[in-house]
Amino acid sequence: MTSGATRMNETTVLAALTIALVEAACAEGAGRGGLLDAAGLDEAALADADARVPLDSHLRLLEAIFCDPAPDLGLRIGARVGARGLGVVGHAMEAGATLGEALAFLRRYRSLIVEAAVPDVTIEGGSLLMTQVLPPRLTWQRGPAEAQAAGALTQLRVLAGEGIHPTLVELPHAAPPDERAHRAFFRSPLAWGAGLLRLTFPAEVLATPLPRENASLFHYLSRRADALRGEMARERDVLDKVLRAIVAALSQGEPDVRSIARRVGMSTRSLQRRLAERGKSFAQLLDEVRRERALDLLSDGRLSVTEVGYLLGYAEPAAFHRAFKRWTGSAPGQYRRSSR
Repeated sequence: MTSGATRMNETTVLAALTIALVEAACAEGAGRGGLLDAAGLDEAALADADARVPLDSHLRLLEAIFCDPAPDLGLRIGARVGARGLGVVGHAMEAGATLGEALAFLRRYRSLIVEAAVPDVTIEGGSLLMTQVLPPRLTWQRGPAEAQAAGALTQLRVLAGEGIHPTLVELPHAAPPDERAHRAFFRSPLAWGAGLLRLTFPAEVLATPLPRENASLFHYLSRRADALRGEMARERDVLDKVLRAIVAALSQGEPDVRSIARRVGMSTRSLQRRLAERGKSFAQLLDEVRRERALDLLSDGRLSVTEVGYLLGYAEPAAFHRAFKRWTGSAPGQYRRSSR
C-alpha cells in the first residue's frame, strides 16, 4: 500500500487557496452553489482558511470554473487569486524584508499549500525561474495554466510593486487567436506550446525591498506556518496508520470503523472526526484501499480473481465483481487480460 499512502499524504490543499479560487470565480459571474457541488464541497469545508481541502475537490473546482472559459478567464482568475490563495504563507511573505526572502519562504513552505499549485523557484545563469508542474489532468488546459501563471506574477506584484515583469513567460498550450490581453497582462515576450509553465525574471529582482516589511510579524507568521505544517504531518501519520490497519484487516473479512479505530488506538468518534477533517469517510477510505489493492493484486497474476476478492475482505465473489466494475468499468478478469 505504499502508493496509496503516498497519495493520501499529498491529497490536500490549504483551504485558503480553494476559498480564494471560489471567490475569484464568483466575482467573474460563476454560481457559488454550482461550483461547490461540482467540487463535492460544502460551506463548512471553506470555513477555516487554515484547514485542508482534498486535492481532488480542488482540481474538480478548477475543471468546473474552466469548463467553457472565455479566452482570458485564466488571466482574470489568477489576478484575483494572487497572494490571497497562499494564506498564512502569503501574509508572511508580505512581511519579509526583500523579494528574495519572501520567495525563499514560499519555497520552504510550498508543501503546506500544495506543491501542485506553487511554482518551484530556482536561480540559473543570472535568471530567476518560477517553474510550475501542473497536475496531468490540467497540463494542456488553457484556463488553469494561465491562472497559475497570472497568479504567480500577481503575487510578485503585490509584494514588490507593479514594476515587476518577466523577461519571458512560457506556457504549455497553443496561442489563442488574440494574444493582446496576455501581452498586456504579462508585459513580456510569450512562448506558446513550450511544454511547461515557467516565468523568467532577472535575478536582480530578488534584492527588491518590500514596502510592508515587519520583522516581528514575519517571525510570528513563520511560527504559525511551522505549527500548521506540524499539524499536517500528524494528520498524515494518522492516515498512514489507518491505511496500514485496513490493509492488515482485509484478509480477515470486511473491516468496520470500530475495529480499525481500536487498531490505531483511537475512539470511533475521534477517528471519524479526523477523517472528516480530511474530507474523507471511513467507507470512502476503505473503498480506495480496496481498489488500489485490487489493481495491484490482479496485475501480479499469481492469485485467481476469487482469491483476490477474498483478500480484499469480500465474502462473495459477486460483491467483488460489482465493486471492481464500479471502479474501472470492466470485470476483474477482463482488466487482468487487458493489462497483460
